[in-house]
Amino acid sequence: MTTSFVQEISQFLSQKTKKDPSFFVPFIEKPPSLEMGDYSFICFPLAKELKKNPKDLAQELAQAFPPSPHFDKVISTGPYLNFFVNQKFYQTEIIQDIVNKKELYGSSHEETPKTIVLEYSSPNIAKPFHIGHFRATIIGNSLKKIFEMLGHTCIGINYLGDWGTQFGKLICAFKKWGDVKDLKDDPIQYLHSLYVRFHSEAKSNPSLEEEAREWFKKCEKKDPEALKLWKEFKELSLKEFKLIYDDLHVQFDEVSGESHYDEFIPKTISEIQASLKTQISEGALIIDLEKFGMPPALLLRSDGASLYLTRDIAALFDRHNRLHFDKIIYVVGDTQTLHFKQLFKIIELMGKPWVKNCHHIAFGQIRFKDQKMSTREGKAIWLEDMLHRSTELISKIIEEKNPTLKDKKEVAQKVGLGAIIFADFSSKRIKNSVFDWDVILNPDGDTGPYVLYTYARASSILRKACHPEKKACHPEQSEGSLIPLESPEERMLIGHLERFPHIIASAAHDFEPCYIANYLLDLAKLFNRFYHEHRVIQENPDLQSARLKLVTATRQVMSTGLSLLGIEPPEEL
Repeated sequence: MTTSFVQEISQFLSQKTKKDPSFFVPFIEKPPSLEMGDYSFICFPLAKELKKNPKDLAQELAQAFPPSPHFDKVISTGPYLNFFVNQKFYQTEIIQDIVNKKELYGSSHEETPKTIVLEYSSPNIAKPFHIGHFRATIIGNSLKKIFEMLGHTCIGINYLGDWGTQFGKLICAFKKWGDVKDLKDDPIQYLHSLYVRFHSEAKSNPSLEEEAREWFKKCEKKDPEALKLWKEFKELSLKEFKLIYDDLHVQFDEVSGESHYDEFIPKTISEIQASLKTQISEGALIIDLEKFGMPPALLLRSDGASLYLTRDIAALFDRHNRLHFDKIIYVVGDTQTLHFKQLFKIIELMGKPWVKNCHHIAFGQIRFKDQKMSTREGKAIWLEDMLHRSTELISKIIEEKNPTLKDKKEVAQKVGLGAIIFADFSSKRIKNSVFDWDVILNPDGDTGPYVLYTYARASSILRKACHPEKKACHPEQSEGSLIPLESPEERMLIGHLERFPHIIASAAHDFEPCYIANYLLDLAKLFNRFYHEHRVIQENPDLQSARLKLVTATRQVMSTGLSLLGIEPPEEL
């Protein structure tokens, strides 16, 4: 909400009650309808503090509000104080603020900015990039952008799954059935097919599992042959992943893997045992967490091999010592919830108070109708296939609606990717969702294409206004107050634009990019309602100037919001 109006309201309430202005800010809201004003303050919390009737207190405060150039009137409605702003001043301040700040509208500069580490994406090497990794990637990427928008320093880490018994399985499979030529031709899909074959063969030949464990032990003991194959698989995977990250426009500040922390394991085990009681169970080293409602935490297998949990403990200590973070965020699926509960509990039991700043940002699963993902059985949903399919379907829509569009292939790629990302952010991250092409690509539904078409429509209006024969070619360059826009469609659109900074702050607080996606959907609906009801380019120059600035402000907020989600909108559609 616009700071100056909220400050004036909170200062007035502070003077009347002798309470700090910050007390009132959380209770100043936007009413659900224009008839109820532009801001409202609910008196229940204040009435409780002052031991007064909320309705009587609202009446008393409404009568005491002094004349102000910023407010036309203040009335009480039951326990609410409703504030009606001076529309000319209000609209000019909001729209000009957006036009001046451009992509920085909604940003803030914290008095004490934090260093925030985010671990996200984290695919397993030697396996194709599937939809689960996609979710981790775009959620982490969006949260990083959101926190940076709020002035924090963010460090994005891609923590690869490049160590563990599964690589013993892969080496075992390659040694038995592998072909060097097939590996070079299509490395990731070929390695995945070997992984699937291993599990299929192991059902009838359990001895393969023991062979796989032996190969991984060779990796841990730096056996040259084992390490050579492992490094080759990793390098081929990284090349493949880079292509995907380039398509997604995702970058990381640091790329590391579980293998990096293998040498940290002896020291980590020593530190744990110096602080906590460990025990041997069936040959494995464990920490008993039964009294905390969790199964035992395994630190070392009976053969001495380290586990994912042990390596995560080592990585967490390293990041805390090296990066001095104020907060660390793990963007990992909800299937790993127990893992992170064990991880954080062990750190807590070791007496590390900073564990309260460690967060597991879990997310649910995506399914295609009744299809469940299983990499072991070869039923995973690959991102590469999804992106290709999305672009293909959007291309068909473009051919039907706008066959003369320039750069159709590039536009289809942008809209196709944007549609998938937006669909992922259409609900809270923890919810499981069903992926339906007919739904997510519908340009007339609550979808990414609908928002992108709206953005393109706003861009088209501004291009028409900038035609050499038109006036007000650059509405963002004109300063001064605007004539107030009086219609409900215009006022509701302006009020929604005002909410954008609050939405960004809420998304950061709750780790929920979906707030921004839902906001953009509502913004698109409000803009289209305004567009259908009112002519922007017209004979009245003052009205045209005001409406062009409103279009400019809407387009800017839409652009910024889409960018925070990792979506690049096309200028034409």
